[in-house]
Amino acid sequence: ERASIVVTVDSAPVHIASSFNVPCVALYDSTHWNRIKYAPRSDWNRMVIPKDGLHFIADIDPADVITAIDEFHDSTSSA
Repeated sequence: ERASIVVTVDSAPVHIASSFNVPCVALYDSTHWNRIKYAPRSDWNRMVIPKDGLHFIADIDPADVITAIDEFHDSTSSA
């Protein structure tokens, strides 16, 4: 509840952060139905998925995760 941001793979912390409306960067694999069914339900979330036909969470470019984190920083510092 007091976290400023949560960065995690698709697991319980995504949903715990969502329940407290804590900003969350959630890493998901490329399984479309999974992202739809288990997406974060908070106002402040970013889903990061692999690009270019890759399928696994390990295929996510770390730069994409950093970009998602920076988006939260930019939006909260300008508020």
